[in-house]
Amino acid sequence: MKQLLLLVVVFFCLPSIAQQKIDSLINVFEETPGNTLEEIQKLNGTAKKYTSSFPSIAEQYARKALSKSVELEIKEEQAGAHLNLSEVFRTRSDLTKALEHAFSALNIFEELGDSSKMAISANSIGRYYADIGEWEDATKYYNLSLKLCGPDLKTKGKTLNNFGSMYHNRDNLDSAQVYFEKALDIGLEIKDQSGLATVYGNLGIIYLQKFNNPDKAKEYYERSIEMKKELVDFFGLSYSYINMGNLHRNIGKYDQARKYYATAVAYTDSAEAKWVKSAAYIRWGRSEGLAGNQQLKNEYTEISRQLQREVLIERQESELKQLEASYNLEKRDRELLISEQNLKILENDRKIKVIQIAFLVVTLLLLGSMLFLQKSKNKKEREIQQAKNKLLTAELGHKTNELNSFTLNLIQKQDMMSEISALLKDIKRNSSPDKVQKKLSELNQIVSRQARSDKEWEDFRSYFDRVHTDFFKNLKLKFPSLGIAELRLAALIKLNLSIKETSSILGISPNSVKTARYRLRTKLKLAHEESLSGFLITFEG
Repeated sequence: MKQLLLLVVVFFCLPSIAQQKIDSLINVFEETPGNTLEEIQKLNGTAKKYTSSFPSIAEQYARKALSKSVELEIKEEQAGAHLNLSEVFRTRSDLTKALEHAFSALNIFEELGDSSKMAISANSIGRYYADIGEWEDATKYYNLSLKLCGPDLKTKGKTLNNFGSMYHNRDNLDSAQVYFEKALDIGLEIKDQSGLATVYGNLGIIYLQKFNNPDKAKEYYERSIEMKKELVDFFGLSYSYINMGNLHRNIGKYDQARKYYATAVAYTDSAEAKWVKSAAYIRWGRSEGLAGNQQLKNEYTEISRQLQREVLIERQESELKQLEASYNLEKRDRELLISEQNLKILENDRKIKVIQIAFLVVTLLLLGSMLFLQKSKNKKEREIQQAKNKLLTAELGHKTNELNSFTLNLIQKQDMMSEISALLKDIKRNSSPDKVQKKLSELNQIVSRQARSDKEWEDFRSYFDRVHTDFFKNLKLKFPSLGIAELRLAALIKLNLSIKETSSILGISPNSVKTARYRLRTKLKLAHEESLSGFLITFEG
């Protein structure tokens, strides 16, 4: 009964509290015109505070601060607005835009000669590169941040924590622990609540995975949660509650796990973090499956897949809107240029009137005819081109959606392997013959499902070729030594999938993916400073 009441509170009270905060922030936004340095600083400060909790509101504040600071030529606030926008886009898992804004901030701070702010920007860039598995670039910018931060211990602590997260993602738990503990020492020294909240959560993961000490891990998770509540960090709280749910699932306390997953989902609603919400539901579903609730497991797994599809579709729609806005801006500039040219022509005509009225009349008639014919021709060409573009965009969008949906299904195959692992552990714990027989039957069903999906690679290539025509053909022609496995890996990298997603699709460990990426770089003969992902994403042959 207590758990039911708690779930009711989580799902209904949290969104209400969040909406009240959003209404308050909107009122403040409307009352802050941003016409002075002090008001722009207020806009940037509010955006920075709420990038993780209310990213849509933070984006409005940051864009207004950017627009006003550009108008008033306040470089430092322009860079600050770019940093805030980079964090907003990271919350939405749009790392391409996050990197663009972070580099804009770094360039402006470099122009101003502000090394401490350059360190903050470099740390953010390193984190975004780490998110996409570009470890060399991540290390480069983390080291740059440590070099530039000087006496700024807060930035140093954040960078050390990010170094630790990078090593954790590379399965180097020893190095991860060293960096996390260094970050913890700095956080305690300067009483950085935000930094401590993050590092406590990371240390909880280390104690669970490295030392298999759930009690100590829970202690760290609880400290992290309390601090993130005080900071109103809904995005961070979502991850913390997912970690708590995973902990209780691993020790067989499924009722407790259910409570924490539900809380994580509620916080993702407030933080507008669909990708994190998807992660919460897929883990919740696994927990329900282990608890014997197969129907809930299937339901939550489907919710997770739908959320992933929505994220990809929203990202594509955003990119299309950007292209449309860019096209309209270029069109307006062309029209302004034509207007300026016409004004010059009219000025010259007025001078000519004094000398030769008759010649002016003829010239104006000819000019008017030429402009009218050219305008008619341009209008017709634009209409034809717009119709072609609309048809091509619709066709490409349909093919891309098919490819994205199929790729997501491949990623879910790894869930089957997780189920097998969990069932084997359960069989090991339960020595009863009846239970063992039941679990072995479930295991056989999972393996049967896996066997039926072997044709998916052929289907994947078909979908891929529709969107990226002749990619395999051109890549093979240019690099004849590439084998089938390397071509598959190249295709997944071109889709900008993470190392974990790639390992799920290929059915190998993340470390094996890293080794395969290294071999692929060698065969592609890429220079040390060249990005493998960047090369393949732009490769057309």
